[in-house]
Amino acid sequence: MDEPGDVAAARRRLGLIYFLSMASLGGLHPFLAPALTDAGASEAAVPLIIAAFPVARLTAGPALGWVADRFARPGLVLQGSAFGAAACALALGVAPTWVLMGVAVYAFAMCRVPLFPLLDVRIMRTPGGYGTVRVWGSVGFILAVIAVGFFADANPRLPALVASGALAATGLVTLGLPRGGPSTRDPLLPAIRRLLAIPELRPLWVVSALHAATLATYDHLYSLHVAAEGFSARVTAAGVAAGIVVEITVLAAGPRLLERFGGGPLIVASVAASIPRWIVTGTTGDPWVLAGIQTLHGVGFGCWWIGGIGLLARLAPEDLRNSAQALFVFAAYGVGALMAMGGSAVVLGAVGTAGLFLGLTAVSAAGLIAAAPLWRR
Repeated sequence: MDEPGDVAAARRRLGLIYFLSMASLGGLHPFLAPALTDAGASEAAVPLIIAAFPVARLTAGPALGWVADRFARPGLVLQGSAFGAAACALALGVAPTWVLMGVAVYAFAMCRVPLFPLLDVRIMRTPGGYGTVRVWGSVGFILAVIAVGFFADANPRLPALVASGALAATGLVTLGLPRGGPSTRDPLLPAIRRLLAIPELRPLWVVSALHAATLATYDHLYSLHVAAEGFSARVTAAGVAAGIVVEITVLAAGPRLLERFGGGPLIVASVAASIPRWIVTGTTGDPWVLAGIQTLHGVGFGCWWIGGIGLLARLAPEDLRNSAQALFVFAAYGVGALMAMGGSAVVLGAVGTAGLFLGLTAVSAAGLIAAAPLWRR
């Protein structure tokens, strides 16, 4: 059994890995859509390019999670993911046309698929509480958003270059991670069927797809909405930063919240908090109200993520923990995000970004109904 000093060192290292990997998200995702439009992509093409992220999770997510379980070598998968994504982000930053940028986005998305699910499982297997490590990811995210937000208007390719550097550093810090967890004897499809057969987890897959569809719309198109309203990238940075500040608080309190309320009620609360957020986002013309209402992101994401992680830690088989986490991400940021980007591509030209965000109210209402069975879990 690890000594306390060894556990503390492991948690510091995981905190640094999460800080760097989430900085790559904060530096890129809020500013990717404007970078594509600056390079000449149309409003209809942008969601189709950003759909690379859910497409990658749908096609490769569960399989790569299972690979980590089958061979009990998540460290090697993490390193390949981080270094491969860094190279693709660099290609995105220097691509001469929006078409080649789109190709780089798809390659980047495919490489990055297993990174965060494997990190989450690694943290849950290290004593001390998930939220106290995951919070450093939120810190990295918010710092990257603020830093890049000040320069993205002048240099739209900067976000991709920041992401590349952060991911390369992530790969270096993951070198030498120990083997993690038992290996599974199940082939891929039986492993997935075993997870889907757990009745207590079935509502989680459904509500995660619906809830993540709204979060993915925000992640990828909030900056486009800010620009459509005539505001600068600083409003994007302010709104994202406001949400992350609350998210940090929620994640830091994660172990206590799980103990006090349980995973299911946290998920219900997260979906309920999103309804007023979308109403205000779609109707206000005040830039500071628009930025301020994004504080609800801290509840909408933080409580949902902590609740889902808690349910998986309690209910998923130990030999399929990487696969279960990958399936969680598959449902959320695979199925859900693909719904978001596909729906956005269809309706964005007709209703605009304001109508799109207002329409998320109905999606969150459906998610609240789907989450109801989790209230007692």
